[in-house]
This record gives sequence, C-alpha cells and structure tokens, in this order.
Amino acid sequence: RSSDLPDRNALPIEESMVMSIMAICVLEAIQVRRRDDGVFEVISGRRRTRHAREANRRLVVIGEKPISVPVVVKAARLSSEMATVIDTTLNEHRVNDPMPVKMRKARKMRDRGIDLRTIAVAYRVEPSTVQLWITAMSTHADVQAALEREEIGHHAAVQLASMPLEAQPAALQTILAAA
Repeated sequence: RSSDLPDRNALPIEESMVMSIMAICVLEAIQVRRRDDGVFEVISGRRRTRHAREANRRLVVIGEKPISVPVVVKAARLSSEMATVIDTTLNEHRVNDPMPVKMRKARKMRDRGIDLRTIAVAYRVEPSTVQLWITAMSTHADVQAALEREEIGHHAAVQLASMPLEAQPAALQTILAAA
C-alpha cells in the first residue's frame, strides 16, 4: 500500500550527501516558519537538516568545527497547510517522487483541506489529474499495492475505485490476468 512507502524524510541517511556537507557545507538555505507557539518549524530542508546533523556529529568526533546551516525565516504567517504546499512544490522542483508517493501526498494534502487547484500547482499538473490520484488512492489495499508495484496504472485504479471496495480485488485479478 502507498502508506507503506517511506516518506522522503524518513529515508536512510545518504552517505554521499553527508560527505558533501562535511566537505563544502549546506549550499541551499532551509526555510522555516514560526508556529503559533513560537517554535520554529522547518518548511523546506528537513533532509538537508538531518544530513547536516549527521555531518556535524562526525565532524565533532574527528575534532573539526561543526558547520552552520543557512536558514531563511519566512516572515509571513504561514499556516501548516501552506507550509505543506511550499514543501511539496520545492521537492517537486528538486526530486521527482514515485507516482504512488505523489498520490499519497496529494491525498494527505486534500485531507488537510487544501484545494485541488493549489495541490495541482504544487505538482505542476491539472486539478483533474490530482482528482484522479486521490480517487485511485481510495481503492482497496490490494489495488494500491498493485499500483505501487506498477502492475497497473492510476487510470486502472480509478476504474476499480468505481466498484464496491469488496469487489475490487477480484476485478484486479481479472485485469492482471489479462495483462
């Protein structure tokens, strides 16, 4: 299921990124916002922050001075929903997530009350595409697993989503057998 796919921020530390940071530092500033409780929250750059912490841990162990991470504080009062949109947009411009991850993120954004048009802007697609993704993510767990394994596409998942949930696994098997 898509919920089993790791969030990019939960992926293991990449050795090449740690070594790069140790050698030349963090090149792109992380972006933070001040929450209502006064605590700063990273909007964009959680992976850079994690990798910089690991680089600094290693630098201290070998007796070197830790590096500083450049930070940009967003002055505008951003809601957590808008911070999610900004993070998604920036990630889309950097690394293209696998389709099931995009679909899961789009559904989460919609569940948080973010409108389809705003989600579409974040992903640089049409709102109708986002609606297809969200519909495909409302399918039976077996259908979502087949989608993740790329045994079916999101259009097939949308067709299966139009069926009752309990009928979807059998219909999926028919589709897979025909392929």
